[in-house]
Amino acid sequence: MAEPSAKKPLRQKGKPPKAQKRSKTDPDATMTTSNHSFHMEPFYKQHTAVDDQQGIIVDVDVTTGQLNEGKQLAEQLERLEAHTGCKPDTATADKGYAHGANYEHLEQRQIEGIIPPQTSKSKSNCIPACRFKYDAKHRIITCPAKRRLTYRQTTKKGDVYRARAKDCKACRLRRRCFSASAKVRTILIGPGYESLLRARRVHARREVRRRILYTRHRWRVEGVHGEAKVQYGLGRAVRRGLWNVAIQAYLTAIVMNLKRLAAVCQTIRQFVSVDWRKSGFGNGWNVAEMKIWIRIEKMWMSQTA
Repeated sequence: MAEPSAKKPLRQKGKPPKAQKRSKTDPDATMTTSNHSFHMEPFYKQHTAVDDQQGIIVDVDVTTGQLNEGKQLAEQLERLEAHTGCKPDTATADKGYAHGANYEHLEQRQIEGIIPPQTSKSKSNCIPACRFKYDAKHRIITCPAKRRLTYRQTTKKGDVYRARAKDCKACRLRRRCFSASAKVRTILIGPGYESLLRARRVHARREVRRRILYTRHRWRVEGVHGEAKVQYGLGRAVRRGLWNVAIQAYLTAIVMNLKRLAAVCQTIRQFVSVDWRKSGFGNGWNVAEMKIWIRIEKMWMSQTA
């Protein structure tokens, strides 16, 4: 009597997941790189919010290097409002935060977002998705050939829209629309896609005011990161572990804020040390402003006495 044959294991669809590399000495520091041309190393990421007027660090958060920084903006804005007690009018960030969900969140909170959209990284010659017209109300996408792509399913990355096979088969733009191995054109609509389109149109106008504010962001916020790395050794972690690196970042931010406070106090001391009434300092002030400055002068003199 023949023995029953063992069942073959089911074949998994799609490509197998890539094996992730982890550091044996510091598991919290995930492997990543700041540039695709560099080799991967254990990294941590610091997300910093800086006041535009005085350069004061108002919020610091440290995460693993693999975590996408684009998902940190909403939480950081909530913490910032809790710390300062006020809502910011404008938020600037680099291209790493240029996600549709972030643009949508800023619009809902009525905060002006100055975040340059990311450029397309695709090397294919296919017609880009931005050439397709998206109708969110009726959940329909119209291609450049005036054919419709309808909603099919929702994934973790967003909604999937797909054209009909008979429409793509007879289309004159078939060779330019998708690869030869594909049968139909598929478009993925991520969260906040409409807000992303509006942000792209605003960025394309290249308004002078927005360009000036983003230039200030580059030397104000990125300058804080550079100062912390060069002058305070934050380029490398002193101790291993996410919490230990976070403590290092917090202490560095405290020192930098104290130095800025000391600079303000030194400025006040210079003005108080001279007879500012005769020097012309404060000309044009009203009575309330003059009383505030006299109070500051008395407080300073009592502290230095």
